[in-house]
This record gives sequence, C-alpha cells and structure tokens, in this order.
Amino acid sequence: MRIKVFALMCTVLLIEVASGLIICIDHDAPTWENASLSLSAKNNDIELSWDTAKDIPNCSGIDYYDVYRSVNSGNFSLISSTSDAGYVDDDVSYGNYEYMIHAFDLAGHNEGGGLLSSIKITKSKGGKAGGTSGGRGGEEGATIYYTCGKWSRCLNGTQERTCFDANGIFPKKVEIRTCIPEYSPLSSGEKSASEGEKASEGKSENFITGAVAGLAEFAKSKQGMSSLLVLGVIIASLILFKAYRKGKVSRR
Repeated sequence: MRIKVFALMCTVLLIEVASGLIICIDHDAPTWENASLSLSAKNNDIELSWDTAKDIPNCSGIDYYDVYRSVNSGNFSLISSTSDAGYVDDDVSYGNYEYMIHAFDLAGHNEGGGLLSSIKITKSKGGKAGGTSGGRGGEEGATIYYTCGKWSRCLNGTQERTCFDANGIFPKKVEIRTCIPEYSPLSSGEKSASEGEKASEGKSENFITGAVAGLAEFAKSKQGMSSLLVLGVIIASLILFKAYRKGKVSRR
C-alpha cells in the first residue's frame, strides 16, 4: 500500500515537472517590443547601441545579434555577430550608412525582422572662417522596424532576402550573407538525399537546445526548485522504505 502511495506521488510530481517543461520549451522567435537603435559618430567610428530583444517565454534567452550594414543605399551585408547590445564600426568614411540588427535566441530562432536606423557622415566646419576642423558630423535617422522574408538558396556562396518596412512607408531593403551549399545537385531537378536529413537534423538540434535551455530555466525557477526538492525527498524516502522492508524481511 505504501509503495503505491509513493508511486502515485512520483507520478503527480512528474506530471507537474513535465507540464512546466512543455510551457517553457522555446518555440517562439525573439521580438523587438518598444526597442530602438541609436547611432553616433565619434572620431573615426560609428557607435551602435540598441535595446535588448525580448524572448517570450523567457526559456532560452537571447544568444547573439547579427549586425548588417548598407553604404550609400546599397545592399545590406553582414559585418558582425555579437552577444552585446552594441557594436563599434571602425570601417567608415563619408557617406550615408544604414544598420539593421537581428536577434537570435539560444534555440536558434530569428525574429525575421530587425531594427534599422541610418546616419549620414559629413565633414563638419569649425575653427576660423574659411577653415575646416577635419572632423565629422553625423545626422541620425529614426529607428524603423523591418520584417524580412526567407533566405534564398545558397548560390555562388551567397544568400539574399528582402526586408520590408512594417508600416509600408520606406522602400524595401535587400540583405546578403555568405553561405556554404548544403548539397551538390546530382542532375537537373534532382536533390541530394542528405538535404532533407540535414534540415531534419537542424530542426532536431534546435528543439533539443530549446528543451535543454528550458529545463535549465525551469530548474532555476521557484516552481522548478520546489519540484526538484520534493522529488529528492520522495526518492530518499522510497530508498529508506525499501531498506527498512529489506531489513524487516531479513530479520524474519
């Protein structure tokens, strides 16, 4: 009878833990709620800073940010990936610079859109009349939220995707990044059998990463700690009860 009670208590606890993990597994992409991107020109650099993205539910958290740059209305190219909410671009000259930031969580999700802001770098006048200070001034634009489509196939080592202003006011932007082809075409219209396997593996890895991160986050929560504590007490009690029963049988 006592063993059945212990088994029932363990079952209830496992259901509680499992329900918490299901809620906490990260299936959602990060979002930019009330976030902004700020740019400033200092010396020979452009300093970027932005509000951190939100990851709801907060199971895995934000892993890193991709920084894209466009010069003089050209295409956007990936220039850096950083775990910080800021970046310093030291490869600039005079002209119009635009930057777009994308957030990724630990489960590998990308929000499919980013924060965009621009700054115009010009020569600034100063000192005596007729002279120039040799410095530079910056005219910053407002933060715009862009949503992006899917990446194209990897051709000649590059992929492209088109991003649109969420409000439909500003023109579309094209992002370009380098890539490595996942397979080599066998013939016209055929695909390598490994393509589907790699895609499946990628999804499985993302799911496992999200599940592990969710387990860690759940374990750190009050519900998780209390559940683990109760589980430990039940296991210890069950071990002691079995030892007691074994000793009682031996004495007979």
